[in-house]
Amino acid sequence: MPPRFDGAREQSGCVKRLVHGILAFGISAAILWLLYRKLDMATCVAVFENARYPHLLGIAITQAGIYLLSAWRWLTMARIYCRLSYVESLTLNLSSSALNAIVPSKLGSFAKAYFLNRRGRVDAKAALSLVIYERLSDLAAMSAVFLAAAAWPRADSALMSVTLLAAAAMLLGFIALHLVRVSRWGLVARAGRVRGLSKIVEWADVLHLFHDNPDLPAAKLWKIHAMTLALWLCHAAQLVFLFRFLDLRVPELAIVAHMFCALFVGLLPVSVAGVGTRDLAIVQLFQGMLTYPQAVVVGGMTTLVRYIVPTLIGLPFLAISGSWRIKAEAEPGKK
Repeated sequence: MPPRFDGAREQSGCVKRLVHGILAFGISAAILWLLYRKLDMATCVAVFENARYPHLLGIAITQAGIYLLSAWRWLTMARIYCRLSYVESLTLNLSSSALNAIVPSKLGSFAKAYFLNRRGRVDAKAALSLVIYERLSDLAAMSAVFLAAAAWPRADSALMSVTLLAAAAMLLGFIALHLVRVSRWGLVARAGRVRGLSKIVEWADVLHLFHDNPDLPAAKLWKIHAMTLALWLCHAAQLVFLFRFLDLRVPELAIVAHMFCALFVGLLPVSVAGVGTRDLAIVQLFQGMLTYPQAVVVGGMTTLVRYIVPTLIGLPFLAISGSWRIKAEAEPGKK
């Protein structure tokens, strides 16, 4: 059962979230103002003069692939604990995409655990473990694609070098997660009895809860990894289509390597859905490959295609998921 908080602690948490939201919005707005103040509307429109509109179809198809693969993966994972239809899985994923645009580091994905738990399908720890494992799997696959793409373009900036090291560490950490169970070490287990440290050990247990499930065969785990890799290849293809739509002559591997680096920067929880920080990284990373207006427009198009449009599509499904919670609470005997 998740811990219950008294009113004072809940109020304190709300204040902290409000302050963080205001700061994140301020950072995003400030960076965007600095980037766009050098441009006028005519300069931005000029970037679209040679736009190749058939490539919009490629962007749409890859986005559909991202939705369908994400729902299939979540369905495969959730069925370890409960019965779930593909339509329900797709609805939950579309709902989380609406929240991901307004919360940092794609934490909107945790809405899937919330709705699943509130419907009485999965207990809180298992639902949380599902989402954590899914997010870690995403980071590992994203890191693998980034490292493979960046093997050809040389790391020509400090930002790229640091991100390469971080991606390698995340990939190795994900592999280690399956080989080492830290919470079972004697010293760590004893530390769990110490007040203040018990929560850390408890979180370590939650971290392993999904992939340690005896009902999860190795074949299904590998299937989940394969779907995750395919999902991030769809993301990579979408970014290439975005550049081709704007008729920007940048090699495919360079697009994937530098754009994935910018996506990693956008995951830092200092702005609203990475807006601003991701744009600034794109401008810095593509120096010498794109003009300044082109790089700024790429940042804006990335936000539009990958965050604003999915949010608008996901909002109706977020309302549907909310009605599931109301329905579940109305059923007698449900908690």
